[in-house]
Amino acid sequence: ADTPRNPASLTKLLTTLCALESLGPTWTWKTEIWRTGPLIDGVVQGDLVLVGDGDPKLQWERLWLLVQRLRQAGIRGATGGLLLDRSRFDLPPHDPGAFDNEPLRPANAGPDALLMQFQSLQLRFTPDADTQQARVAAEPSLPGFEWPSAVPLNRQPCGSWREQLKLRVEAQGLALDGSYPAACGSLNWPILMPAEARFP
Repeated sequence: ADTPRNPASLTKLLTTLCALESLGPTWTWKTEIWRTGPLIDGVVQGDLVLVGDGDPKLQWERLWLLVQRLRQAGIRGATGGLLLDRSRFDLPPHDPGAFDNEPLRPANAGPDALLMQFQSLQLRFTPDADTQQARVAAEPSLPGFEWPSAVPLNRQPCGSWREQLKLRVEAQGLALDGSYPAACGSLNWPILMPAEARFP
């Protein structure tokens, strides 16, 4: 009891206590969709506006359900576009590398009223013995954001596979140096999107 320890993940207990005292135990986030014009024959005459409220679990599955609810409400489309409203939070710029010098770790994402998919993407590595390469796919695929389509395979053990690939952010996307162990099979690498490629 008298030895100082790093609180590590126990720090979230303090955050949870503050949230319970401030918001109450029944608090839920509400991501809403507004329309800027009238609904005529199932089509919004204007834009749809996705209004964020800080939901930390806004993932593809929830968006799909949201779209289904729109359809159930009789909305089939819009003449305008989809506008994103993150104005609920007015925060200073966030440095994702300030905590542990790991700016690409998804856990280092900052607060965001529209924290879509934890603001991260998945790099999927799939070995191809015929070409001696691992194919690289990204989900989601973002317009204007690039990554290598393949990296060479190696015969190293799988244990430290991320250390065998050097990931860096460049102006137009991600670059990968090194090689991928064939022994790993198919694996995912979650990456926090850099601010310049922020989505949606």
